[in-house]
Amino acid sequence: MDRFGDIPEVCDLCGALVPPRDLAQLRVPDSSAVTTEPELDGERLLRACGRPRLVGLAAVYQHRLVVDDQDSAQPDT
Repeated sequence: MDRFGDIPEVCDLCGALVPPRDLAQLRVPDSSAVTTEPELDGERLLRACGRPRLVGLAAVYQHRLVVDDQDSAQPDT
């Protein structure tokens, strides 16, 4: 493991610092997500302090409206 591999992440649900070995992650569609990483364009990386909490957090995103950037950029005619 490299020297950065043991840096904890923040749980998106409770705010706890979570060691990488206990971190659960999931990419979900989110048109409002802002990122500098092109591979995550239109997606949000959810992080949680365990799989059960990640499932609950992902359920919230399941019902969010996702807007296509191309549709929102078109002028009304």
